[in-house]
Amino acid sequence: MELYKVIFKGQILNENSKDNITALLSRLLNITKPELLYNGTVYTLKSNLELLNAEKIQGKLNSLGIVTHIIEENPVNEVRAIEGSESSNSQKNDSEENFENWINKALFKTMGFLGLTSGIGIVGIGAYWFIYSLLQYIFITPENIMQQSISENYFNQSQLGLLIASVGLLIMEVKKCRLAKS
Repeated sequence: MELYKVIFKGQILNENSKDNITALLSRLLNITKPELLYNGTVYTLKSNLELLNAEKIQGKLNSLGIVTHIIEENPVNEVRAIEGSESSNSQKNDSEENFENWINKALFKTMGFLGLTSGIGIVGIGAYWFIYSLLQYIFITPENIMQQSISENYFNQSQLGLLIASVGLLIMEVKKCRLAKS
């Protein structure tokens, strides 16, 4: 039976929650100097796991904003060989990974700033779209067939606004369920 371990390489999803994640990992790993978590050292969070259990742990940590990796358990000599081969990757691969991480962090920060990661922002956008379109539909009196078509389009957009708001509510409920499970 193959065994796996969950490792942490110092990557997190949201820089805004770095203090909370640092405190959590410091307690978990018994580290007195939390700044060491982000110096490039690879930490094993959990070992001797079956793949399914490792994936469950990775999912829970990912939902907390901690980027983890699952690797196969190996004897000490093989681990050193693998780590040596990873460090000898070309600079192009490293720069591509850093660029991808930068893009992911920027997108996550932007989405968090707009409130689109919690569902509240999506509800707000949908509600605004619904109200604006419905008011346009109610108060604009069409004078010809073209304006009638535009007026009907406002009604369709108000329905879309309700759909967007309901998706935001769905996201909020899913997050509540995830929090209740953990």
